[in-house]
Amino acid sequence: MVVEHTFVTTMEAPQTMSAAAQFLQEFGFVADGQRAFALGGTWDALEVRRGRARRGKRYAIRDWPQQVRLEWDRGRVDVAASATPPPTGNFDTRWGDKLRKDESASVQELLFTVARSLELLLGARQPDQARAELQAIDRRLIERADRNRRRVRFWIILLLVFVALAVGLLVWSIVANAPHR
Repeated sequence: MVVEHTFVTTMEAPQTMSAAAQFLQEFGFVADGQRAFALGGTWDALEVRRGRARRGKRYAIRDWPQQVRLEWDRGRVDVAASATPPPTGNFDTRWGDKLRKDESASVQELLFTVARSLELLLGARQPDQARAELQAIDRRLIERADRNRRRVRFWIILLLVFVALAVGLLVWSIVANAPHR
């Protein structure tokens, strides 16, 4: 999923990119190679990433591979934020392209919040508000992932108890109906 957002800032390109890089770094984003640094004398683009792309278990949405790209052009800042669900299994070579409805809404909310936070930071110059908004969505996504893990753990334990009771009942009925010598 990709979210694009444009806003205006009065900051110059190097200031804009530096402030954005520092801000996003606080939330686990890292510069993507040399594209985060000035090339050709002007620093007017920034590309950062976070998340993991390993196969296997289903990660929390906050841990999905994410990419944010900013471009500055005479005060206009274009932001493109994207998130990709990790591969679904060990033998699946495709990236999971079908999202559950709640995942889709959460990913969309995360990406919009990243773009909105950058606008608050760079356009409105409200770093505390920008930080608070991004921290709030991160916290909600982490709490949701924890809640989902607890729910899965509960159902696994319940299933194991049910299987143990069924096996116990089966053993008891075999022993109770066996002829005694």
